[in-house]
Amino acid sequence: MMTTKPKISVIIPVYNVEEYIEKCICSLIAQTIKEIEFLVINDGSTDNSINLIKSFQDSRIRIINQENLGLSEARNTGIKKARGRYVLFLDGDDYLIDDESILNMYNIAEKYKVDVLVGNAVKIYDDGKYEEFYRDSQIFIERSMSSIEFLKTFILKDSMQIPVWMNLYRKDFLVNNNLYFKKGILHEDELFTPQVFLKAKNIGIYPKSFYGYIQRSGSIMSSSKNKSKKIQDMFYILQTYCWWCCKK
Repeated sequence: MMTTKPKISVIIPVYNVEEYIEKCICSLIAQTIKEIEFLVINDGSTDNSINLIKSFQDSRIRIINQENLGLSEARNTGIKKARGRYVLFLDGDDYLIDDESILNMYNIAEKYKVDVLVGNAVKIYDDGKYEEFYRDSQIFIERSMSSIEFLKTFILKDSMQIPVWMNLYRKDFLVNNNLYFKKGILHEDELFTPQVFLKAKNIGIYPKSFYGYIQRSGSIMSSSKNKSKKIQDMFYILQTYCWWCCKK
């Protein structure tokens, strides 16, 4: 157990990802920042994932066990248990591609005193090829922006990305604004991320790709199962925003 308070808490929901979790954890341990904790939320895994994590014997790893409640609740548990000033979300089947990324992101977040720091990711395929998520290079530069400026600029340049793991978040900003994930829905990022950007007063830009997003056929989003559930949840998200806009 760490004796000093971490600057960053990396929240890793884990559910049956034994084929991928070792690379995920290795990418965290390799990070050059030392004041960091790796908050593993065991969401009822039934495979060997947690035993593989325990084999690392790194004091910065904290494992929290819970019944299988789903990705949203696993992330919410992570937010509540995190001790760091900032939180970063990392799925157990993905990994970080740059050993200095968290240190650099922390320094930029502190430099501009941001609520959210926006970065980028690459999609990694089975054949070794990768594809970077699109961000217009003319606007994707280190700086800080107001929420309105950020939304207008990035939407007009088709550079808005929704995945929650592309961003670093100040924990007290999330907690004070009651920004948690909606339990029981798919596409939870599409609900969470816009709410974050609308609530944030100061948004910073980390103009690099740091996150490796593994493209696997068995993931929740790539599966053809529960198609009606996906459509239903997207309608729920749209209705939520319609209600929110009318309320405003």
